[in-house]
Amino acid sequence: MSSKPRGLNIRLANAINGIERSISPSSPRKVTRGGLKVEGKWNNNSVGRPYTPDEEIREAPAIDMVEFADEEFRPEAYIQKALSNATEEGVRSFLGTLRDSKELAASDLQRNVYKNYNEFVFILDSLVNILQLESDMLVLRGQLNELRNVSDNLRDDSTESINIGPVTSVTSEPIVPRGRNPTLNNATDMQSIWKAQIQELWAGVEGAQNFVSLEPGRHILRECSNFIEISFSTNKPKQSVHIFLLNDCLLVASKKKRQASKDTSKAKLVADRCFSLEDITLIDMKDTEEQVNFIKILKHPTDQFIFQAGNADEKKNLLNMTKRATDEMMSVKAVKHADSVIAAESQQQQHTPLIRTLSRKKKGTMAQSLRSRKSVPKLPTKTFTMNDIREMEDLADELDVHIATREFEQAVENIEKAKNALTNVSSPNPGKLDAIRAKMEDRVVRLSLAISRDLSNPDVKKSHVQKCTRWLLRLGYGEQARELFLVARTENIRIRTKQLKFEGDIPQYINELSLVYFTLVKNTCDWYNSAFRDMRMASGLVKWVQEEMEHYASMFKRQVYSLHNREDSTIQECLRYAREHCLMLREVGLDLKFLLDNLLRFNKNKDDLSQDSRLENGEMDTVIEEN
Repeated sequence: MSSKPRGLNIRLANAINGIERSISPSSPRKVTRGGLKVEGKWNNNSVGRPYTPDEEIREAPAIDMVEFADEEFRPEAYIQKALSNATEEGVRSFLGTLRDSKELAASDLQRNVYKNYNEFVFILDSLVNILQLESDMLVLRGQLNELRNVSDNLRDDSTESINIGPVTSVTSEPIVPRGRNPTLNNATDMQSIWKAQIQELWAGVEGAQNFVSLEPGRHILRECSNFIEISFSTNKPKQSVHIFLLNDCLLVASKKKRQASKDTSKAKLVADRCFSLEDITLIDMKDTEEQVNFIKILKHPTDQFIFQAGNADEKKNLLNMTKRATDEMMSVKAVKHADSVIAAESQQQQHTPLIRTLSRKKKGTMAQSLRSRKSVPKLPTKTFTMNDIREMEDLADELDVHIATREFEQAVENIEKAKNALTNVSSPNPGKLDAIRAKMEDRVVRLSLAISRDLSNPDVKKSHVQKCTRWLLRLGYGEQARELFLVARTENIRIRTKQLKFEGDIPQYINELSLVYFTLVKNTCDWYNSAFRDMRMASGLVKWVQEEMEHYASMFKRQVYSLHNREDSTIQECLRYAREHCLMLREVGLDLKFLLDNLLRFNKNKDDLSQDSRLENGEMDTVIEEN
């Protein structure tokens, strides 16, 4: 912030005070020049300068702000120079001008203060946000690298695993003995060696069992003893630490303070903290004059720890092995997740009609559709190059992302794109082309299962039903989509009718039952006509409506035609409610009054008890009753 407005304001104030003192009655003094005070009174005809009426009166001198900005400004000299021949009116005008200039300078000073303060606060907030953003960007960069590595591993056809063997400690004797060569073929021997490593870790590091439990497959990859923990606030050494890198976590142990009464030949280590590899990111900090071989551990979202390695090789080895261990751990988790998804889908196949159908169509369905156009002789055969194969592999990865994020429209578009690309093609590597077709076929089934789960939801909305059916039709599962939709609507009707409470009033219960039942049937017909516009699928809806009418009739008979409710007035009232609500089906083009009358007929000559038992089993033959 510049000091010129402030100095200018002070100089203006000094000039104003000088003029006010010169014209103030409290301090009378003689002035030999005309137009100034004489004994405290103004007299333009003083002996100093005779004044005549025809003399021209001088105007107030103009103010030059440049003079006030001078560092060597002298108020007395400026006043004497500016008001040497001024009249009373000129002095007062000059004084007013000075006061206005003072107020203007004060307002400029205040405005500059506010402006600079706001800029200062904004800069502070920006610095805080930049620091937080830097931390978030480092975490994001690490996660993106991990995601890219996992994707590369998934695309890799080779099943060879990376051998991450233990590495000898750099500067001191390791806490955990290395044991035998890790490249053993016997899995039992490896588990025994890893178990012995964990037990040795518990014995050598106090409290390690609280952080590192004995789990199958957990083992130590590296022990780093030449590390120092750096204070994050002061950037100074805090304590010496040992770092143990396991296949799924990172254990940090500090040296316990030695006691004079005990043996100090070997310092005892105490477990300080433990990080899961999937929760942290190791960052290689750039070397400076004050920071050499520094490593930063970021634990999302805000925790940060800094360690210093003894030499550059130790730092590089820890970073590389941590990255490799993290990649391998994420790959193993991805495989387990895929296996769990397949197991869940297989289990669900036993309960969902559409999924059972999809499982029957799974093998060879899309491959046949992709090869179906090959038999057309008019279409030329395209050559599928390696570049096209890589594009299809990338497209399969995009499909996985779209399915996981429920972007079904983009997923269906990619499936259609793959179908067009894999039609009438030949490749110098047929095995690779068949593998691509198998991948796409698997994505089609997974996408269909995900859409089917939404369609089978009893609370699904009409707009979403239309979207789901349209997607399944584009994927070639129109019949299965119709079956699943009608099954879901049947379940919805059963749930709604079970929620009705029977409180003894049979006509009221039949009125509510008929309203709920026929309203849901009408809505189902409306939704079906909007979703399935192919008239060849109308027969499936008619069959479903007939089955639902039969189910409604069985519920009606159990309540109305029972042994204790044989009154004709009650029966007629219930029949009237059923017929009235059945008329709402005419809104969707269905007039089922004749079918309802046929289903609700009652044979009075039948035995009541036998009738009730047959009604429960749905086996009673209905006969039309004449009213």
